[in-house]
Amino acid sequence: MDTVRVVEYVDIAAPRHEVFTTVTDCERRLQLCPLWGAIRLVSVSADYPAAGSRWLSAPAQETADVYPSIVTDYQPAQRFAYYTATDGQAVVTWTFQDVAAGTRVIYQEEFAADEARLDEIAAQVRQVVRDWLLNIKRYSELRRTRFERLLRWLADHYYLKLRPDQRNVIVTILIMHFIGAIASIMAIVAFGFTRLF
Repeated sequence: MDTVRVVEYVDIAAPRHEVFTTVTDCERRLQLCPLWGAIRLVSVSADYPAAGSRWLSAPAQETADVYPSIVTDYQPAQRFAYYTATDGQAVVTWTFQDVAAGTRVIYQEEFAADEARLDEIAAQVRQVVRDWLLNIKRYSELRRTRFERLLRWLADHYYLKLRPDQRNVIVTILIMHFIGAIASIMAIVAFGFTRLF
């Protein structure tokens, strides 16, 4: 087994303490992860997110083994780190910095992987992490206007609680309604032009 190190970052137009709160919210962090639906949150200790606290996760299948994640570092609005006790023993560190755009979130993960599939696994993890950081960015930036705050409220109370397949169905339905509304407007405009001549 070799050690793989993945480092990615994203700049978010939101205050550092707000982004930190989103990332340290165990359920919200997992809901924003592209793997949500494939993994589930089983329980969170009462002292979370203090150093030494833990949460339990498991693959979505009810009979799958539960694995613990233990917080190793908690520095409000600066750093949050934990390790997950799986075969690959992943060590994850989130770092938060002020930048001109707002907040830079740096994600670093180290884990053990089979040497034969090292590059393939590293590429897959990098893609998941990039998508995860992009989801956190989109979510955290829903704060500037009243409409964005409404969208965030809807996401918190309904959308993020759904599995990814359920989310895809909702997005597809909304796109179909949008296309239908555009088609209706175009038909009304076309009918109005024909009445002029």
